Amino acid sequence: MQERSTIAKVAGKVTQERLEKDMEKYRRMAIGFGAADAKIISSKDVLVDERTRFKCVTCGMYGKCAMCPPYTGTVEETRRTVEKYQAAVFILWRFSPEQFTTTDGRVSLLDARPMWNAMGKIESAAFYDGYYFAHGFGGGSCRLHLCGGADCVHPLIKPGGTCRFAVKSRPAMEGVGMGVFGMAANVGWGVYPIGQDCSPERVPAGSRMALVLVY
Repeated sequence: MQERSTIAKVAGKVTQERLEKDMEKYRRMAIGFGAADAKIISSKDVLVDERTRFKCVTCGMYGKCAMCPPYTGTVEETRRTVEKYQAAVFILWRFSPEQFTTTDGRVSLLDARPMWNAMGKIESAAFYDGYYFAHGFGGGSCRLHLCGGADCVHPLIKPGGTCRFAVKSRPAMEGVGMGVFGMAANVGWGVYPIGQDCSPERVPAGSRMALVLVY
């Protein structure tokens, strides 16, 4: 993907023609980075559901990662913020079921760094195209996928600490209350829930998703 020769001037308003052209560029970037699929969606298609955040309380990362609840703000804050955007890129990554499960049925640690890298690159490209509020969201805890499960050293968790991946770390969609499974179903992606008692032969594929709100 060829970059602009110069950084774009920030504009107060963007024409629909320009927005559509840029959004298609970001969608193609995602595919170029190895995503199985990417969709351009309206911000109205970003589902925000209190039940998603409610389930985060049962996750082992709750309170242990600065990009996870309760540090990621409230569902209502997410809802109000998403409403200020118009468009987003929703990105799907596919993995074999074996990458999500072990032979005894336990969920394994999946190295999803390529997904986080692609999300960050697209957010950065949009920022330099003049969309200064562009913001990416990953899937799952960045403590697991960027730090390999090591203790979070963000100053919110460890006073005086410094995030190891300050440029790349972003909240997970589910961590801010986005209904990721519902969004995937609405765009036609076959996504399957994989839990602690799930063995590889029970599901066709594993999935991770990311989102970049652009404008």
